[in-house]
Amino acid sequence: MLIGTTTDRRFFLAGFGYSYRCWVWPSVSISYTGELMPAAVLLQPGQYLPQFVPAHAVYGFAVTPLGFTVDFARSHRVYPFLQTNEGIIASNEPIPINVTGATGLNFLIDLGGGVRIKTGQRHAISIGYKFLHISNAFTSPVNPGVDNNVFYAGFSMLK
Repeated sequence: MLIGTTTDRRFFLAGFGYSYRCWVWPSVSISYTGELMPAAVLLQPGQYLPQFVPAHAVYGFAVTPLGFTVDFARSHRVYPFLQTNEGIIASNEPIPINVTGATGLNFLIDLGGGVRIKTGQRHAISIGYKFLHISNAFTSPVNPGVDNNVFYAGFSMLK
């Protein structure tokens, strides 16, 4: 599960991903990564728009088909990695604010890193940080965007 925060919004993601190691050198490897997040929830604070809108949850679905991971020193039990993912997120109302001209279909990009800990021959735990940006890239008249600092943990089943 991924959990991110901004000053007044909380963002929760739950999903799974696939990774295929494309290039391998003695101490570095690069993998293609894709993710599917059927549970993406943004907790909106109360807002004064034309009228007061109380705090509530906005639900969405995200897919990031374009991503890459660079692993360093994979031969060690604990090793660092860098990762980026790009895709789209669809939500049941426009985010981060529900105003005329905003959209519920946005682009998503993240960039971060962490450490992977091998727990066995075919399993690993990942702990990391990523900066997550969501916006509609000016495909509509309103483009407020959401930026999140996300700390996460994951479990990998290795081939």
